[in-house]
Amino acid sequence: MRIIGITGGFKTGKTTALNILKNLGAEVIDADKVAHKCLAYQEVIGAIKNHFRSESEVVENNIVNRDKLAQIVFSDNDELRWLNNLIHPLVAIDIKNLLKGIKERNSEALVVIEIPLLYEADMAYLVDEVIVLSSKREIQIERALKDGFSRDDALKRIESQFDLLKKEECGDFVINNNSSLGNVRSQVKGTLKKINEE
Repeated sequence: MRIIGITGGFKTGKTTALNILKNLGAEVIDADKVAHKCLAYQEVIGAIKNHFRSESEVVENNIVNRDKLAQIVFSDNDELRWLNNLIHPLVAIDIKNLLKGIKERNSEALVVIEIPLLYEADMAYLVDEVIVLSSKREIQIERALKDGFSRDDALKRIESQFDLLKKEECGDFVINNNSSLGNVRSQVKGTLKKINEE
């Protein structure tokens, strides 16, 4: 089984690349979806409720309000660090369990995991190679605005992650997503060809 990690910055096209690879036959895991599932664990809800007890809207009817939580943590690096320290170990455990299930089903599978905070969360050990999706900052912001984020919120999210150039240096392959979907698809296919030739 071969495991490829996809990472990059906010609004650089990570999910687009993941979906292209899925259509090319890869098994895929989305770490954001795993993290959302972890937010429903009772011990996580309890910890968040206790930590943010002065913010009554963060947990309502025993459900974490992700939008409210995001507003707080992306405005305060200490709170973001606290949340990541709570969630990331659980995400890693769940991803390992998913990988185990895939391996039992198909030991020859190509698995692609989208992990936006691959380096920030020290999860690079989970994968064999890393593809970094990169875009110019103004394009990241432009995409975020189209998706309903304010410029300020977009910048907070971009700046909460490692610098994209640093991620590019750490990765094995870089895909520049500054133009069309067709261009990204072509780069993804080319990268997959290189990986398969190794």
